Amino acid sequence: MNFTIIVLLLWIIINCSAQQISQTVKMYGNEKLLNIQIILSSQFDFQLTYYNNQTHSFEILHCSNLDSCGCQSPKFSNFYCFENNGEYYFHFSKLPYVNGDTILKKENKTQIQDNHEIESHSSNVHFRILDLEEYLNKSLAAQTVAYTDSDLSSSLQLGTYELYMKWEIYTNGSFDMAIDYNQLNWIGFGFCPTMSDCDMIVLYVSQQTVIVLDTFSYGHSTPRTDKSNDINIVSYAVNSTGYKVRFNRKLDTGDTSDQVLAKGDKYTFCVAWSGADQMEMHSAWYNFDITFDNGIVGQATLSNGESILYYVHAVVLFIGWGIVADFGIIIGRFFKSINSYLWIHAICFIFVDLSTLVLVVLMLFVGGSRGNTEEDGALEAHKIISIVLGLAVIVQHILGVVVKHFLESTEKENRQALFTIRMIHVVLGTVMYLAAKVDIILGFVKNEEKLLLVLGIIWTLLLILVRIGLEIYKSFNSSIRTKIAPQQQQPLSEQQTKLLKLLQGNHPSASIIKELPQIKWVLLNQDVYDVTDYQHPGGNFIISNVNGQEISRYFYGAFQLESTTMEPYTHSQFAYQTLQKRYIGTIQNVNYNNQNPGSFWDLIEKVDLSKNISLFNFTNPNFQINLRQNVLDFGQHFSVTLQEVGGKIRMYTKVLCMSNPYQTFREQVIKYNEGKTTQPPLLQFDKINTVPLIIKKYNFPKALSAQIFEHQGNFWVQGPFGRGLELESKSKCIAFVGGTGILPFLDLLDHLLMKSIYLTNKQKQQQIQQFFPQYDQLEESFEFTLLASFQSEEEFIGKDWIRKLYLINKTNDLKLFNMQIRYSDSTLDTVIPAFRGRFNEELVRQHLGDYNKKVYICGPPNMIYSLTQIISKTEQDQTKVMIV
Repeated sequence: MNFTIIVLLLWIIINCSAQQISQTVKMYGNEKLLNIQIILSSQFDFQLTYYNNQTHSFEILHCSNLDSCGCQSPKFSNFYCFENNGEYYFHFSKLPYVNGDTILKKENKTQIQDNHEIESHSSNVHFRILDLEEYLNKSLAAQTVAYTDSDLSSSLQLGTYELYMKWEIYTNGSFDMAIDYNQLNWIGFGFCPTMSDCDMIVLYVSQQTVIVLDTFSYGHSTPRTDKSNDINIVSYAVNSTGYKVRFNRKLDTGDTSDQVLAKGDKYTFCVAWSGADQMEMHSAWYNFDITFDNGIVGQATLSNGESILYYVHAVVLFIGWGIVADFGIIIGRFFKSINSYLWIHAICFIFVDLSTLVLVVLMLFVGGSRGNTEEDGALEAHKIISIVLGLAVIVQHILGVVVKHFLESTEKENRQALFTIRMIHVVLGTVMYLAAKVDIILGFVKNEEKLLLVLGIIWTLLLILVRIGLEIYKSFNSSIRTKIAPQQQQPLSEQQTKLLKLLQGNHPSASIIKELPQIKWVLLNQDVYDVTDYQHPGGNFIISNVNGQEISRYFYGAFQLESTTMEPYTHSQFAYQTLQKRYIGTIQNVNYNNQNPGSFWDLIEKVDLSKNISLFNFTNPNFQINLRQNVLDFGQHFSVTLQEVGGKIRMYTKVLCMSNPYQTFREQVIKYNEGKTTQPPLLQFDKINTVPLIIKKYNFPKALSAQIFEHQGNFWVQGPFGRGLELESKSKCIAFVGGTGILPFLDLLDHLLMKSIYLTNKQKQQQIQQFFPQYDQLEESFEFTLLASFQSEEEFIGKDWIRKLYLINKTNDLKLFNMQIRYSDSTLDTVIPAFRGRFNEELVRQHLGDYNKKVYICGPPNMIYSLTQIISKTEQDQTKVMIV
């Protein structure tokens, strides 16, 4: 905001500065030619007054630089108009010039007094009127005076050129200066080091006459004629090879546009010229040191104004924005697999930002001049962009520090702030990057470095092509295209070895994290990865949130990170390769034969359980799974995809209790318990090569579940993966589930049904032990409370036998299982009691009890997020909260 105000003020100052009429007389053949130049602030119709102060005659001129260029008068001709740096130039001439001719604003006609300068003020424009007779007399040397400079005691040759400056300082406060130049082109001298805000004299030859103009330069643009001519021509001489001119000037003219000089002081003057007869853009520009005193004789060393600072600024900023910035962006965008990528990116832009800030300040306030430049639109644009970049790098660097802080933070509350600030950081950085590229090219354009300009454009195009190539390559690898066999990268540390031992020993994740707080680890399928020192591109709070979890549902983009509002994200081949570098081991399953066979699976049966939920039975002859599960296997999942690699992957919980052999077995057990049969139940197969998965069909675009429902070919199924529900034999547990969120608990509920039958049917316990050998895996003190919410009764999978489980516990006063249920269609279950409303804080606190239970949450993302927020505000032990 402050910068915008500064720019606006500068614009107002520049555009409101005094406009001027510049009138000069030169010889044209045997007659005098009056040239008039008017500088206007805009294009419009206006009136001028032609006035002759000898005859006191005048004429109103109707002029325009809008739709046409000219004035309605036969006295004037050679009209032409052009625009430069926001100023509008209006040129015309009068031939012949008659003594006393002048041009002024119409409103000022009555203000002319004795040929003195008049300044006119109006609401539209401010013209500066010059006394032409006085100015002409001073600018043109009297041809009757013979040129001589032998009485001037000081003489300097400028460099090795045939160009000499001679002078003599007088006691009356004035000095004579002579310029001896063995060329016929124009030349300009400045009583200052550079052409910025410089008092200058311009010399040229016209019709064998030497013209000396008193001017003022505001920059490397055409100097403007000074409103007061303080140069008095003494004499001149012109021959076929060059010219000499001698003039007189006061040390202090009293004109604010003129440099005050003092005898004996040291100065740095400048000189410029080109090969043209009259002033145009210079082809050479130098400055030189001078001791302004009498008796100074020697040779001045010319410097072309190319300061060390100029070269430093050009080279360093080209390296910074032309090379280092691209390197930093490429590292930050495409090489996040490098663990120190954030530091590399930061170091690159520390160099870029600091060098930009320091050099912009130095160039603005110290100055780094460069010869052969003209301050036109390109240079002004170069300066403005540089100033903007100098201010922007401060903001951008602060944003970068904040982003880095949030990325390294483990607090998930910083997620939204991180996303917002990171987006601003990226957008601002992109704008700055493009502006810097334009600025570099503008610098080359203005300093006429054609070779560097071409090389700079080629280099920029190459970098753009590299970026495009990397974007294409990244897009090609946006999903996992090649599976990598995990390999241990280096010998395991003591902590890593202990971690694998604890995992293989089925210790709960919470207790492992408590015992090994220095190490952060995750599972992808059954492979273990040490991510302790990994800087996650999305922020380290992600690592903290998934520590100790099986991450396939996040990694493959099936689910968002629960307890956050983040969108699901499918990780790329690069992320997969990065993770593989942190592999430390694999957990071995003991309940399966040939886990993850390298062949496709067939769908042998699909049973509709509701209008959009079906039971899929996948089979593979090379795979076997034991139907008599260990409680530690409950809640594990399988991955399903339609192609071996590169396809979308989704995870579905195994529900062995829903396999055909086991459903038949369960029905036999219930009948046996109820006395409807005396034949002990028999599980037909202990092991099967079929995996039952219950899948809900979602109809949003490209949903894999919808494709699975319609797919006619083969499937790729892998698993089981994960550590399941991590049940402990004496745990007190509560589960909040929504819809198909009940599926991870079906095998547990089936086990509790068998356990409840065993505990309540004392007469048949010995027989039950024969077909239910897992009866002792959970203690009698184990408790499991289920709070379930469904759209309708149809969505309640396993309702018939779960209701029997509930009734057995209620009737026999068992605490093994309890349940409350809610249907969104407001119906009530025929057996299981209902709870009212949604999962709110009151309901949650009521069931958490002493806040020491193991809490499971499984359901839609919104439900999970809401429950995690509620539970985080209670006294519940958060290490015992598991999102399934």
